[in-house]
Amino acid sequence: MERLEKQRSTAGRRRVQAINPHLLALPDTLLKLGDVSASLGQSDSSTRRDVAAGLMVPPVRKGTRCARFVSGEVAKVRAARAQGADVETIQALVRNLVATRKVRT
Repeated sequence: MERLEKQRSTAGRRRVQAINPHLLALPDTLLKLGDVSASLGQSDSSTRRDVAAGLMVPPVRKGTRCARFVSGEVAKVRAARAQGADVETIQALVRNLVATRKVRT
């Protein structure tokens, strides 16, 4: 089975850590920024820029220093990207997912 990989910097060296792809399939799993970035094939900075631009769902705040992404929401955005959706469509999807999240909690 194919495993996604992510890179984390540790003391100037980079190590590759495998991500279990089954975690991405579970709808309510909470994922770290690095896991989401690795699943998208981009850097953490690019994922943060996508959140700021409305192209990725923002993380759920679990405390002052803890933020996690909901895997089901990330999967929906990834599917829209894979289908070739334009920027406006993805932004509308993200707004809808965030609005649904606020009603659900």
